Amino acid sequence: MIISSFITEGLLCCLQCEPGYVIGIQLLNPIHNRSTEDIVIYDARSVNISVNAWNVRRDLLVFPTISSSYGVVMQYRSGNSALGGAVLAVSTVPGNQNNM
Repeated sequence: MIISSFITEGLLCCLQCEPGYVIGIQLLNPIHNRSTEDIVIYDARSVNISVNAWNVRRDLLVFPTISSSYGVVMQYRSGNSALGGAVLAVSTVPGNQNNM
């Protein structure tokens, strides 16, 4: 996924795979310290306050990770001085059938 435009109010991207699979997320290149960008990944198919959320800028040790279900929501905010360059690898992984 490439986000090339400056969007200060934010952009939501819903990622889903087939039920029975979960989403694997790897952070290949983190957000630069001087960048105003912010990426939050919500471990659910919709955003609400009770779901687990990973802030890509802050929670570097979380990655690589997998979602708890077959969908996540990514929220991107560029801010005023976005530098770009953050890279996430997203893939599908067979899920644990006992937790589905």
